[in-house]
Amino acid sequence: MKTEILFTSLLPFLSTCLPALVAGFRVLDKKPPPGESGVHYDKPNNVVHTYYGNKDLPQHMEHLMYNQRKHPENKQPFKVGQSGSTSNRDRALAGVKPAKGLARDEKPPNSMVHDGKKVTVRYLSKAESSKHFL
Repeated sequence: MKTEILFTSLLPFLSTCLPALVAGFRVLDKKPPPGESGVHYDKPNNVVHTYYGNKDLPQHMEHLMYNQRKHPENKQPFKVGQSGSTSNRDRALAGVKPAKGLARDEKPPNSMVHDGKKVTVRYLSKAESSKHFL
């Protein structure tokens, strides 16, 4: 399952791909094999495809699939937000209390430009969430 990110300048690209490398994601010249996670930069279209694989990020993959079934328009590329990620996260997590041993995951990610109306939040394992950057 993938998330697409539309970049309009180099700074958002670097701010996304560098954390991907630090988090252990591979930045690839093509999409990863089935079931694996990775980041592919489609330079001609200036779009980064983030793939969630069921081998290492099954909960995130399932959450993304759920979100895109519920809100099909979320399959379109999102722009990376230069600001507003804190307010996006605050809106998404309003009323979703922290749970011991679990992470609150919102899709689409809070770093994307969106209106906050088509966000889903799930509790996922902290161990898996620590492997993922977006």
